[in-house]
Amino acid sequence: FLKAEADPRVKSAILRAVAQLSPEEALSRLPKPGEPDADRTTANVIDGLGEAGHVAAAPYVQPLLASRSARVRGSAVVAMVSLGHFESLDLLSELQDKAPATAAWVLVELGRRLTPAGLEASPALAHALAEA
Repeated sequence: FLKAEADPRVKSAILRAVAQLSPEEALSRLPKPGEPDADRTTANVIDGLGEAGHVAAAPYVQPLLASRSARVRGSAVVAMVSLGHFESLDLLSELQDKAPATAAWVLVELGRRLTPAGLEASPALAHALAEA
């Protein structure tokens, strides 16, 4: 379906689902910076990795904390926290200064993940919090 799809929003959503099932496959299909909808697609893949709790994906997500795109950085913060890497929260103040809407989205997403239902859906985050 990914090869046949033309709508970049649909392709992005497909890659998010692929990331939940197979991190390596999704990461191998990330667009190059500057390609149309690259930020949206990259952010969706990162979101999928974080939602699925693929702890092994953290080394691939971590460099994206320095992305030029606030959207990608915000998704990377949420994913890294979801994977138990709380040090990425340090970027919130920078996001608040440079991209307040993205910072607000990050806080909402983290709040959703820190509810009982969110923690049940995210064993990596629940485990990291229990060890903290």
